[in-house]
Amino acid sequence: MDSLQKAKNFEKKHKPNARKSKLDKHEEAIKYLVDKEYTLLQIQEFLMEEMKLSVSYSNLQGWVKRRFNSNKHQTNNHDIVIPVKSQEEITGTSVFEKMLDKHKNQ
Repeated sequence: MDSLQKAKNFEKKHKPNARKSKLDKHEEAIKYLVDKEYTLLQIQEFLMEEMKLSVSYSNLQGWVKRRFNSNKHQTNNHDIVIPVKSQEEITGTSVFEKMLDKHKNQ
């Protein structure tokens, strides 16, 4: 008996253990917000504040992608703000000053 036939026999005897997500019961609300073009951060905020449901951004993103087959709700540039410091703010010395020092020492 080949492996495919064994898998079919196994299927007849066992039901798959479908995993449920805590987001499943909020599918209609999430779909509504996705259709209205809310960002995932806004949907995450809605779930936390209104539904008292804590879910990570990456889990929400994956769930939305799987359920609604949507790539349009990837992270937007305005979703995450990363402060950037200049070389001078980090070291107290500008890049130009570092280059001058390097050439002086040669």
